[in-house]
Amino acid sequence: MKKPARPVHLILDWDGTLTTKDTLAVLAGLTKARDGRIQIPGPAGKARDVSSVQWQDIVDGYMQDYTAHKASHFPKTGGPEALEKWLDSLEPIEYASAQRASDSGFFKGVSIGDVGPTVTHALESRALELRQGWEKLLSLVLVTECQVTIVSSVDFDKAELQSYINDMVIYANDIHGLNSPLGSSGRLVGNVRTAREKLACMKKAVAAHAPSIEPERAPAVIYVGDSATDFLCLNRASGSGRSCDRGVWIFDGPEGDAEKMMEKTFAPCKAEELDFRVARDLNRAYELVLEVCGEEGHQ
Repeated sequence: MKKPARPVHLILDWDGTLTTKDTLAVLAGLTKARDGRIQIPGPAGKARDVSSVQWQDIVDGYMQDYTAHKASHFPKTGGPEALEKWLDSLEPIEYASAQRASDSGFFKGVSIGDVGPTVTHALESRALELRQGWEKLLSLVLVTECQVTIVSSVDFDKAELQSYINDMVIYANDIHGLNSPLGSSGRLVGNVRTAREKLACMKKAVAAHAPSIEPERAPAVIYVGDSATDFLCLNRASGSGRSCDRGVWIFDGPEGDAEKMMEKTFAPCKAEELDFRVARDLNRAYELVLEVCGEEGHQ
């Protein structure tokens, strides 16, 4: 296995980056696990299954707000600065959605015991699938000084993510009270819902790691993400200043479509205004880490 010549600080998005697709729908399974556990009755003695309908209502509410906001606020020109302003403008939309889910009581009564079976079922059914190359990328912790940080806007249980790497640091939203004997209050908590908040988490993670190391052994900071919400973390040339040593954008599609997809995802930016690299899987992300750090034993 190749060994980087310098330490690495991997900072990774979760949803759509380490996973192959949006995992928000997996959250609906938590309430199904809860209802099955406490055996909520339904018609003809069957367990009540309203989770998918309730969840769709929450999703639809978000999409209605987002679509209306985009129609009047999305910039057609302006490059990275305009994109930053657009991403900042989404804060009330994101928090309204979290409040909507909290007010609905959708997650009320869900417990930590519902998380494991839900994730296991999602993995077995491939509703939750880790992206090709994830083991190779995370194997860096075995061969070099490597800190792994997850910065995720998904309302997901941190303990489940930490089961992959014990000393992983996670900045994520969460469901309040999962460890309570009575289960969750149903409130969604956390402040990792916008691009600006993800950038703040990344800077906090880098700063927290820095005091423990000598300057000459400072790690290469690599951010890997897939969406516009990752823009401020990915783009070294953004108006927010240098964010990382290398950003790696994960995208799904033919290699020849990369530039077109990049400009669509990060509109109104042009490809030449974006200062990050592109990878179709995490095997390529691993190789890009080695490009930054060099390979031990090679000059």
